[in-house]
Amino acid sequence: MPLESQGVILKIADGTVATASDTGLEFNATGINSTGTDFTTDFSTGMRLRTNSTLSTRIVTADAVASSAISIYEACTVDNSSAFNHLNGYTMNPIGQVVSFTGPSGGAAIIDITHLGSTAKEKLIGLADWGNLTFEMFFDSSATSMHTELKNAHAAREQRYFEIELTDGTLAGTFLFFAGYVTGFSISGAVDDAIKGSVGLEITEQVHWTKTTR
Repeated sequence: MPLESQGVILKIADGTVATASDTGLEFNATGINSTGTDFTTDFSTGMRLRTNSTLSTRIVTADAVASSAISIYEACTVDNSSAFNHLNGYTMNPIGQVVSFTGPSGGAAIIDITHLGSTAKEKLIGLADWGNLTFEMFFDSSATSMHTELKNAHAAREQRYFEIELTDGTLAGTFLFFAGYVTGFSISGAVDDAIKGSVGLEITEQVHWTKTTR
């Protein structure tokens, strides 16, 4: 069944990131446990979480936060490796009045490895480049719209975290999570029309697609 565009939400993360560094961090079957961190100090329900776990590498979502454990919506791989010692939490805020978006775009370079012994062209694929995301919106200067936040991130040349939340669910649906720079921010107006804004994001890392079936 095709997904509707109506209802898709673009979001930007708060400038403040919740962090936990603890050699006692571990993934179990239902979430993240800790022996040395009180999660209730900085983390909250609904946050997107990323870790340096070597086995559970996807972006996950906080379902409930207790002092020594965060239950999550998504399935994960059990990991209590000593390499898993860092956790970041991002509070995602809706970008208001968005009317259209395009992206993520991008691709990968093709590396020609044809040599004199080749009987046909030989090729390798290069690293993935996730390209960019552009979107159009009706400009809104209120604090909750996040348009001023986008303008400020553009002016500061500051990398921020973003997501696209699709229409097959809310916290338990499909979302795309990525880091990027606001490389373009402009507004336009005309007689008998609303002020419109155009935003361009340059994606700076892998786009994480997460689908929760819970």
